Amino acid sequence: MSTYTAIRDGIVTTLKTVTNIGVVHGRERYNADWSKYLNDFKTTIQGREQIRGWTVTRERFSDAPNTFWEYARQHTF
Repeated sequence: MSTYTAIRDGIVTTLKTVTNIGVVHGRERYNADWSKYLNDFKTTIQGREQIRGWTVTRERFSDAPNTFWEYARQHTF
């Protein structure tokens, strides 16, 4: 059974293989300073600085009993 962090890290790793995707974060990013916040998503593509940022977040999860009353957690990203 995969854990939440293993699934999330797998998604982040896969997204980072996409050409010119920009910056990928495995969690929400927060900062009180707007310019510092934007720097978290800034990347240089073909010599031009751009804002291209992605966050991978879990939308919800559920525990459902399967055969033999073991619980299987389902994560939705």
